[in-house]
Amino acid sequence: MRCWFCIICSLPLVLTGCVSTSKKPTILGSPGIVGAFVHPDQQALARALAHFAQANLLVYEQGQGSELALAAYQRAFDADPGNHDIASRIAVIALHRKDLPTAVAAMEASQHSAPDAYDRNADLAAIYQIANRDEEALRLYRRALDIDNSHAATTIAAAALYFRGDQVEPAISLLEQGFRSVDDPNLINIYLYEQGRRFVSNSAYAQARACFEALRAHEPSYRPAIDLILAELYSALGDDAKVIETLKAASELPDPDPDVYAALARAFHRQQRQADALDLLTQARLRFASDPDALFALGSVYSEMEFHKEVIAVLAEARQRLDAAPSPTEAERPPLSEGYYLILASAYDGLQEHETTEQLLAECLTAHPDSHRAMNFLAYLWAEQDKNLPKALKYSLKSVTFEPKNAAYIDTLGWIYYRMKKLELAWATLSKAYEIIGDDAEILLHLGDVQAALGNTEAAVKYWTQSVAIDPAPTNRAVQQIDAQSGMSGGDKP
Repeated sequence: MRCWFCIICSLPLVLTGCVSTSKKPTILGSPGIVGAFVHPDQQALARALAHFAQANLLVYEQGQGSELALAAYQRAFDADPGNHDIASRIAVIALHRKDLPTAVAAMEASQHSAPDAYDRNADLAAIYQIANRDEEALRLYRRALDIDNSHAATTIAAAALYFRGDQVEPAISLLEQGFRSVDDPNLINIYLYEQGRRFVSNSAYAQARACFEALRAHEPSYRPAIDLILAELYSALGDDAKVIETLKAASELPDPDPDVYAALARAFHRQQRQADALDLLTQARLRFASDPDALFALGSVYSEMEFHKEVIAVLAEARQRLDAAPSPTEAERPPLSEGYYLILASAYDGLQEHETTEQLLAECLTAHPDSHRAMNFLAYLWAEQDKNLPKALKYSLKSVTFEPKNAAYIDTLGWIYYRMKKLELAWATLSKAYEIIGDDAEILLHLGDVQAALGNTEAAVKYWTQSVAIDPAPTNRAVQQIDAQSGMSGGDKP
């Protein structure tokens, strides 16, 4: 197969017979003995071979950027016009020298001498692509594929140009044709996956969806992993119905992935279909009862739904399965994951069982000393209870060093300063958190508390009111603060 990287990396060195390494210009520049005994066509070939050999030696001695080698290859090409190997070598050296016009001219001359040759069209297309002449490159790639459509690299190169021009449909159509014609369809699988990932990293979700849909259609064995990716893309594109449809289909595969059940339960939860979510999670707990990783995945969904008792129950089941698993020695048993401790601690915190929460977070930090999530969680828990403030400050400062732009971590630090009566420092820190994340009910609540402590009642009420506008639930302490302030000012409701 041929593509531009073939030109640069793997051109064959073909020499016939013995050649002189003499650099005397009289031998190459005059008929001499060759002119006396050889037919003119053979004479031209002999000159081409001599220049070719000289150029090869110069490349060996001086490297791919040799100006002398470039001149020798050019003389060889002049003696044997249309020789694609020589033209390719000229292009290689010209590219090394950043001389695109020379590279283009050499490959154009080669292609013009044999316009129906696959390799000449494909290689000229590659040079045009390097020169950012995309329209001409695409035309020649398509022409090369019309001649021979078995080359995956050329199919991919043409599709890449379509993608670069934001022409998603023709790119996907070309790749789908390639699945049926190329000698190694797996290269297209790999390309679609990597191109889809690039689109995701650039938030081009519609283009990514097209790539992964094509991949799933051609290679069903990649399911359910591709289904999970597509479900996330459909969600990002606001197509909730497609999310459910995709995950339901994936859950009905002969050997379903527990992550599919977890993702489908999350989708039901987002759509306020709590009964469907709970029913699915119950089915999954029975189906994957012996798989601790699956049980953990289900526990994380219960945690998002704030079903704290179910979290505790399902993670207890996971712990039992892990403890029952054979292990050479207790010392060799791997520690429980950071996520296990954090989700379980969050469940106990939701049930107001703070002592157990602290114990779990301490265990997490023993097993995972650099868990900045556990540090922040424990620091905030102590700040809320107004205890262990020096140690809370230490943990909070360390967690911020791990993620300096994490608004939640900075909010914790500001709240600790508030508890320590360092109000100006608290205000500056909380303001920084607000600048990072914008309107957040918890941060606005804390900003209001600091203003109240500074004696700025009007400003405090303003922040509390903004907090309630975001989260009007009675559990938001800003509601109580506003009511208390209203009562102090004689504005109680009858």
